[in-house]
Amino acid sequence: MNITDMSPPFWAFAWPGGEALALHVEQNPELVAGKRVLDFGSGCGLAAIVCARAGAAVQAADTDRLARAAIRLNAAANEVDVEVLEGDVTGADCRWDVILAGDVFYEKTMTGHILPWLTACATAATVIAADPGRAYAPRSGVTEIARYVVPVSRELEDRDERLVRLLRLLRRGE
Repeated sequence: MNITDMSPPFWAFAWPGGEALALHVEQNPELVAGKRVLDFGSGCGLAAIVCARAGAAVQAADTDRLARAAIRLNAAANEVDVEVLEGDVTGADCRWDVILAGDVFYEKTMTGHILPWLTACATAATVIAADPGRAYAPRSGVTEIARYVVPVSRELEDRDERLVRLLRLLRRGE
């Protein structure tokens, strides 16, 4: 296979969920300023970079090794510090104040793997997930905190823009 015949990797794009999270943090820097933040499923690191600019201590996690390399390069290019975590952090003890999860509910298996952990983390951290209308986004145990219309590429989506809902995962009893 010729490299020009390959599809671009998923992390090479700023997906609508990550764009909406980055915009939300840019408009509400107090959400992350001075806090420990995890950008979960970070992809290219867009939300992580905006959080670092807002004064957060940022860790970014992605299971794709090339995505992790891209996060490091993008953080360096933007002159911010982002610690890139190796491997799958799902199941780790929650050591963050805020967890941002961009477009991560795109597959049933993936959602089944991460949602119980994110929900458990919501007892100790503010967990905000971005949903650009994916089939497996949670419908209960969340509250919508914002909506953004994000322009998207026809290379990735079947339309020119996506409505992205930012969902805060509720703590038990909320």
